[in-house]
Amino acid sequence: MLLLDEPFGALDALTRGTIQDELLRICSETHQTVFMITHDVDEAILLADRILLMSNGPQARVAEIVKNTMPRDRQRATLHHDPQYYRIRNHRSTSSSRAARSCRTAAPRRSRPR
Repeated sequence: MLLLDEPFGALDALTRGTIQDELLRICSETHQTVFMITHDVDEAILLADRILLMSNGPQARVAEIVKNTMPRDRQRATLHHDPQYYRIRNHRSTSSSRAARSCRTAAPRRSRPR
């Protein structure tokens, strides 16, 4: 499993797109499970099969899991042309999201006991 915490946040748009495409290629070739934290809803829709929406605050929890129903061969340039895009994007676009891209089921694990 590959864990990524805001890996593209500090990159310019061109570099970010290139690295996102590389991540998609790696996932496609290796069937690697990736758990990625992002606050970018469009990035989550592009990269994720499932988007975990978090509640707000220091006691944040997974509030909802949104299944990305768009075909897996999503392309950044045409993403917004798919009718499903706006349904997913407007679902709860103000929430922070954690994106999980996987060929298998990926579930968040607690890092410390309550």
